[in-house]
Amino acid sequence: MEFEFNVYAVFLIVCGCLSIVLANIIYRRGENIVRWFSIMMLANAIWSIGYGLELSSSTLSQIKFLISIEYIGIATLPLLWFIFCLYFCGKEAWIKKKRNLISVAVVPIITMLMVWTNSYHHLYYKIISVNYSSPFPMADLTRAPWYFVFTIYFYSLLACGTFLIIQKFRSSDRVYRNQNYIIIIAAFIPWISNII
Repeated sequence: MEFEFNVYAVFLIVCGCLSIVLANIIYRRGENIVRWFSIMMLANAIWSIGYGLELSSSTLSQIKFLISIEYIGIATLPLLWFIFCLYFCGKEAWIKKKRNLISVAVVPIITMLMVWTNSYHHLYYKIISVNYSSPFPMADLTRAPWYFVFTIYFYSLLACGTFLIIQKFRSSDRVYRNQNYIIIIAAFIPWISNII
C-alpha cells in the first residue's frame, strides 16, 4: 500500500491513535460503564484511522479496502453508544436480554457484510470511484438502499441514547449534572457536524 499523507489524514490518524491509547487506559481502570465507553472509543479510532488512510490513498482498490476497514468502526459505533447510554443510565437490564441485543445488533452485522461484499450486489454503494479533481484523491460514493437503512439506524440509536442521557440529566442530583451535561454536549457533536 502506498500513501500520500495530507494534513487532514494526519490529523485523523493522530486522533485515532490517541483514542486507542485513551481507550486502553480507560478500559484497564474502569468498570462496566466506562469499559463500554472505551470500546466505543476504539470503534471511533478504527473509523478515524481508516478514514485518514483512505484520504491518503490514490487507488480505487486501496480506497475500497480501507472503507471496508472503516465500517468495522462505523457500523458498531451507534450500537456501542446506545449500550454505553443504557449502562450509564442504569437501564442495562434491557440490553442483557438476548432478544433485545440481537434486535439492535442485526443492522450493524448486516451493514458490515453489505460493505464487505458490495462489489457483488451494489446494495450499499451503487458506484465507488476516485475523484482526482479535489486537492487530494477522494472516494466518490453513490449511495444505494442499504446505506439509507443504516443511516436511519445510526441516527435512531444516537437519538435514543441521547434521550436517555437527557432523561438522566433531568432527574440527577446537582453534583452529577455537570457530568451528564458534558455527555449531552458530546452527543450533539455528530448531529451538529452533519448539519454543517
